[in-house]
Amino acid sequence: MKIKAQNMEIEAQGQFNIGYEFAEEEIREVLSPEYIEFLKEAGYVDLDKTPNLFVAAKLLRMDDKVRDACNASGIITDIYSPNQEVNYINWEQGRKLINHLGGKLLTEALMYQLIIPSLKKESNSQAKKTLYEMVEKYAELMEDEIFNRRKLKIGKSYRNLEQLPRSGYFDSSDLNEFGYPKVTKESGEFCLYNDLGLERVAVVRIWGPELSLFLNWSPTYMDSKLEIRFAKFF
Repeated sequence: MKIKAQNMEIEAQGQFNIGYEFAEEEIREVLSPEYIEFLKEAGYVDLDKTPNLFVAAKLLRMDDKVRDACNASGIITDIYSPNQEVNYINWEQGRKLINHLGGKLLTEALMYQLIIPSLKKESNSQAKKTLYEMVEKYAELMEDEIFNRRKLKIGKSYRNLEQLPRSGYFDSSDLNEFGYPKVTKESGEFCLYNDLGLERVAVVRIWGPELSLFLNWSPTYMDSKLEIRFAKFF
C-alpha cells in the first residue's frame, strides 16, 4: 500500500487524491482468480486494463465537485455545509453518486481482505486517522447486494453464496472467496450481524472495534452515520 500525501491535513478539495494506492500484485494476492473474473464479468473492474486501486483516506465530504454530482444524481444538498460528511443517503443514491464522480464503492471482499488488513499493518499517522474514523464514527456502504439470503450481486452479475453463518465473530482466515465468513464463533477480529429476513440487502461495514459486517440493511434505508468512500481503479 502506497500512502498518498502522507502527513498532510486532509481537506475536501484534496479528497480525490489523498489516500492509498494499491498495486495490482497486492490486489491479486488477496483476491482469488475466480473472484477477479466475477468482478470483470460484473462490469466492476477489469484488472488487466485498470490494475491499480486508489482509496480515499476519508469518507466523502461535500465540496463543489460533490455538490454538482449530487445534483446530477438527484440528491438534495441543502442540508450539507462545505466539508461536511455526505450522509443521510441510501445505497442506491450513494452508488449513483460515486459513479457520477468517476469512482466505485468498495466491494466487501476488497474491504475485509485488502483495505482493513493494510490499514491495520500501517503505522503512518494518516492510516491511523482513517482507521479511527472507521472504528469510532461511521458506517460505510459496500458495492455488494444480497438477494433472497443466498445470491450475491455485484454490478450486473450474480454468484450463489453458501449458507451464511449466524451472527457472531470471525477472523480474516474465516473468509470465503467473496469476502464473507464461512463460520462464526464467540470471539474474533470482526463481528457479523446476519439478519437476512429481507429479500434484498445492501451490505454495510459498521463502526466499532470489531468493524462489523452488517447484512440487515435495506438499500433504501438512510442513517446519519451511514456514508460512502470514493475509490477508483486506474
